[in-house]
Amino acid sequence: MQTLLLFLSATQAATIGGHVLGPDGDVAGATVVVYDQRFGYATALTDAMGDWAISGIPSNTYRVRILPDYSQNLTERWSGETREVCISPAYVVSESDTPNVVVQLVAGGEIVGEVFDQFGMPVNDVVVTALSLDPNSTAESRLSMTDKDGYFELSGLPTDLGESGDFLVEMSASGWPDQFIPGVYEEEIAVIVSLSGAERQTVDQTSLQPGITVRGEVSTPDGLLEDGTVYVYSASTVISTSVMDGQYEVVGLPPGDVLTWVSADLFGTTYYPDTDRPTTMVPADEGAVAELDISMPYEARMLGNFAGTGDLSGVSLLAYNDTKTVGVGVLSDEDGEFIIDGLHGGDYTIYVYGASAGSVSGFVADDSGEPFRYTVADEEDLVDLALVRPKAAVASGTVVDANTGMPVYGAVVYGTHAEGDSFGVSTGMDGFYEATGLLPGEWYLEARYDAYCDEDADWTTVHYPEARYADAGDVLVLTATETVTWDVSLSTDSDHDDMADGWEQEYGLVVGFDDGSLDPDLDGLTNLEEYWLDTDPNTFDNTVPSETCGCATGYFPVTAWLPFLAVAYLRRRRASLLSR
Repeated sequence: MQTLLLFLSATQAATIGGHVLGPDGDVAGATVVVYDQRFGYATALTDAMGDWAISGIPSNTYRVRILPDYSQNLTERWSGETREVCISPAYVVSESDTPNVVVQLVAGGEIVGEVFDQFGMPVNDVVVTALSLDPNSTAESRLSMTDKDGYFELSGLPTDLGESGDFLVEMSASGWPDQFIPGVYEEEIAVIVSLSGAERQTVDQTSLQPGITVRGEVSTPDGLLEDGTVYVYSASTVISTSVMDGQYEVVGLPPGDVLTWVSADLFGTTYYPDTDRPTTMVPADEGAVAELDISMPYEARMLGNFAGTGDLSGVSLLAYNDTKTVGVGVLSDEDGEFIIDGLHGGDYTIYVYGASAGSVSGFVADDSGEPFRYTVADEEDLVDLALVRPKAAVASGTVVDANTGMPVYGAVVYGTHAEGDSFGVSTGMDGFYEATGLLPGEWYLEARYDAYCDEDADWTTVHYPEARYADAGDVLVLTATETVTWDVSLSTDSDHDDMADGWEQEYGLVVGFDDGSLDPDLDGLTNLEEYWLDTDPNTFDNTVPSETCGCATGYFPVTAWLPFLAVAYLRRRRASLLSR
C-alpha cells in the first residue's frame, strides 16, 4: 500500500485504516484520501484484499474519501455513504484512537461511444471526461481514453443517492481543440447525457472539429530565428511550440481572435507583428489557416543589484512596461545581482518582492514616492542599477484555544495598514503564524477562524489586542526591522454565530443554534452586538445604542475558502446549464 503525506506538521504519530467493498466484494486499487478540517491530506491505495492504512499522520480529526480506479464501474464515496464532504463522519485519530473505516461502493452509470475525425476516421488517445451537472455534486470527473477504433467507455458515473445523473462529455486530444460531444466548443450547446441508476447509454458518433491552424515565420536582424518558443492564444487556450529554422506551426486551436508572441535567447520577447506588447489580434474562423509572421529585435537588458544582507536568492523582481501591459520577472542571485533580459527599448518600472530579504515589497520609488521610471535604449544594456526598498517589519505569534490552550490550526490572521496594504496568513498545526515584509506604520489586526463545514469546530474572532469587535480594537504601530509578537486566544464557538459558547451559556442562550441575529430583550441590540459589548442580552438597556460601537463585522475571509472557489463556480455553471 502506497502512502503520500501532504501535511505541514512535524507531529506524526497517528494511524487510520479501513476496508473498501463493492457489489462483488473487496475493491483493490482504489485511492483513499483522508482530509483534516483544513483539507491537508494523505493518500493510500487499497491492496488486493481491499484493505488500506495510513500511518504517521498528525493526531487530528479526519474525513475519508474513496476514489475507485477509472476502469471500475464504481462511484466515489465519502465515508457514511455520501458524496458530500460536510455530512460525512469525521473520525478522531490519535495514538490511542485508530479508527477502522469500512466504505461500501456501488455501481454507477456508464456512457460509451466513438470519436472520429472530420473525415470519418477513428481517433485514438482522446481523453474523454464526464462532468456531472448536479450543482450539489463534488464527485471527481470520470475519465476514459479512446482506443484505436475511437471507442471510449466512461464508468462509475454518480447517478445514485438522488443525484441528477446529467453529464457533459468533454474531449481533449493532441492536434484538436478541447470540445464537447457532439463536437462543439460551447457548453451551452453541448449534448447533456442523462442517466438513471446503473444505466449504460451509448452516445451518437462524435466528430471532432479541427479548429484552426496558426503558422508563420520568425525573423531577426541576423535572419531567420534558429531556436525559440512561440505561444499562440485563441479562445482562452494557449499552445506553445518550438521555432525550427525560422518556422512555426500550431494546429488544433479553437476558432477565435488569435494572439501570438515569441521568446528567444538574445532577442526581445515580441508580439505579432513586431511589438513589445499585445497590439493585434487576428480573427480566425473554424478551419482557417492564419499566417502570422513575427520580427524580433535584439534584446535590451537591465542589470543591477538589490541592496540587502544575507542570502538574497529569494528576492524576485518584475519589470513593467510603461502601460503595465507586460511584465518580465526574474530572481536575483544570493548576492542580490539580477539581469532582466528579453526586453524591447522603452520605459520600465520595477516591482520588488523583498519580504524574504526583510524588505517591504513594492515599486522602486523616487524621492516623491512614485515608481521610478527607468529608460532602456533599443538593443542596449542599462547597467549598475542599485535597487533599494524600505526595511520591513514582522508580526508573528501563536493562536490557541482560550479554554484548553491547545493550538488552533487553520486560523487566519489578517492585517490592514492605514495606507491600504493588507496581508492574511494562516496558522499551522502548532498554531504559529508569521507575516513578513510588512510596511512600517499603523496596522489593524484580527484573528479569526471560519470552518469549511458547519459540523466542524469554530472559534470567535479577536481584534488586536483582545477586542471582540473592530471598533474596540487598537492600532499596532510597527517600525522597520521590528518583530512584534501577538499571541491570540480564541473562544470556542460551536454554532458558528461568532459568540463564545461560554458567554452564551452564562446568559442562557442556546449553544448549537445560530441566534446571533436575535434580540430577546428588544433593546435594539442583537445578541451578537450584546456579545461584542459584553452586555446582558436578556436585559433591556437603551443606554448603549448600537451606534456607539459601530460593531463592524469585519470581512469574510475569502482566502480560507480558496480550495472551494473552483467547486462553487462549477456548481453555478452546472446549475445554469440545467436550467436551459
